[in-house]
Amino acid sequence: MLLKYIDEPAIRLTPPGASEDFFAKCIRCGQCVEACQYHSIVFDELNYHVGRIGTPYIDPLSIPCYLTMECVQVCPTGALQKMDKRSVRMAKVSISPDLCVAYKNIICKLCFKACPLQGEAIIIDRIKPVIVADKCAGCGVCYHVCPITPNAIQIEPIHPTRTKPNSTI
Repeated sequence: MLLKYIDEPAIRLTPPGASEDFFAKCIRCGQCVEACQYHSIVFDELNYHVGRIGTPYIDPLSIPCYLTMECVQVCPTGALQKMDKRSVRMAKVSISPDLCVAYKNIICKLCFKACPLQGEAIIIDRIKPVIVADKCAGCGVCYHVCPITPNAIQIEPIHPTRTKPNSTI
């Protein structure tokens, strides 16, 4: 097993609390970006998606969302709706038993210990971490702390924010 080296392509997640009509309501004011103390929320760049330039997103492979929920408090349009962090669903997360060292009987609880919803979204079954799908926010913190390459954690956006580079909405 190799130590992790981040060289994966970006995954774009809408910020926590994104409404169904997030892209229509977001005025790209940047208040959510400024409010995020971890700098998890960034702006979409020009060369990725022409119709959504300046739209805030989270790339959990780069900087995960720590579910502080500060962003939803400052959104002036309702594009980000106020909710409890336990209600956030940004992505579906899974653990690959073939890659996770805990499934090889090596004690590793990094994902469990780092999870902002510890004991709810990730539980430990004997020594193996288990994602509780209906509790997991999809924030990416578990991915970020996984020490191996390839990463044992897979993240799939629930609401894909893009179809492909340079596509139209």
